[in-house]
Amino acid sequence: MDQTQDHRIAQRFPVVYNVVFEQGSSGLTSDMSTSGFYFTTQSAIHIGQSLRFCILLEKVGTLVSRLRCEGQVVRTDNLTQQLGVAVQFSDFGFEYIG
Repeated sequence: MDQTQDHRIAQRFPVVYNVVFEQGSSGLTSDMSTSGFYFTTQSAIHIGQSLRFCILLEKVGTLVSRLRCEGQVVRTDNLTQQLGVAVQFSDFGFEYIG
């Protein structure tokens, strides 16, 4: 029997969006909820690290909607050629950029 505990506090939804970090690196989401999200990246990221980033949602005319986020890394997974990262949100908000 699998003894792994699932610590999620909100339902996850499969979504694929580009993630751009404040320091310039990037990643790609695989799922998201109201409490956090999971993404893959080639950047070096560590458990406990605080991140500031934007998730690019969609382009509407000449504007791009994005989710501006801050969060803390709660889990990392070593994947083939990439790192899987789970982030718990501490703050987020929607904005449009031109």
